[in-house]
Amino acid sequence: MRFPNKLMAGAALAVIAVSGSAAWAAIPDGSGVIHACYAKDTGRLRVTDTADNAPKKCTSQENKLTWNKQGPPAPAPAPPLPVVVKKYFSSGFIVFSGHNVPLTSLTVPSAPPSDGPTVAPLYMVQAKAVLGTSAADSQSISCYLVNNGLWIDESTVTLYAESPHVSAQQTVVLMAPVSMLSTVSLHCSAQKPASVGNVVITATPISGFVYSS
Repeated sequence: MRFPNKLMAGAALAVIAVSGSAAWAAIPDGSGVIHACYAKDTGRLRVTDTADNAPKKCTSQENKLTWNKQGPPAPAPAPPLPVVVKKYFSSGFIVFSGHNVPLTSLTVPSAPPSDGPTVAPLYMVQAKAVLGTSAADSQSISCYLVNNGLWIDESTVTLYAESPHVSAQQTVVLMAPVSMLSTVSLHCSAQKPASVGNVVITATPISGFVYSS
């Protein structure tokens, strides 16, 4: 005689489970919107089904909140930043002398247009040059990277030519980070006539770079 009662109890639980899942199936609603109630005093947040106010609609002690299940689309990724390379005097050397003589320059580009967040990256600028001298005695040649009138890196070499007919040469490399739309120049100083050639200036975009002078 108890067996049917167990069946009836099981059927009742099944009905409750089905009806409960049907009620919660409307969260989020058909448009993908989730509705919630935010308690003003405690900050407690609960969801609700606005179609049938289940389990309970928002009260006067609660604020209504809504958000989308999907969320807004992510912005398009920013286009890659260009790498700029400038070459000077690749077919031969030029002769210079004097203090802080400007030889070459490179302008760092701006970021390309983007629908995403605006970025202001740094560029790492590297200048490589071959210096030479035919002076019979030793000569010091200094070169500088100049940005907005400031020396941001420098290198000095001392060369000695064993013969006036044989030039002593050495390659120097200068490097420093700069911001977009900056003009970087390569300047060199020499008390006696010196030569420079095969100059390559490269600007490479970087991020998360920490620079300490």
